[in-house]
Amino acid sequence: MPNIADLCAEEGVRLKTETNGKQYTTCPQCSQQRKPANRKKPCLGVEIDSRGVRFGCFHCGWFKARFYDEGEWNAGKAS
Repeated sequence: MPNIADLCAEEGVRLKTETNGKQYTTCPQCSQQRKPANRKKPCLGVEIDSRGVRFGCFHCGWFKARFYDEGEWNAGKAS
């Protein structure tokens, strides 16, 4: 079973910690295309809880969620 760090790595998301809660980081979808002064600004919200992890960028709108359900990780909405 992959852990939160593995799931984030698959999406290209770098976190300071994989503990439950909210944090912000750079977006793997848009941060490198932003102006140089803005590339390192955190624009991707990451929420980790007992059900899984959700990513949402307030700059480009990229969103993805991964939930642990019935023994496997699934993309999309939790049941």
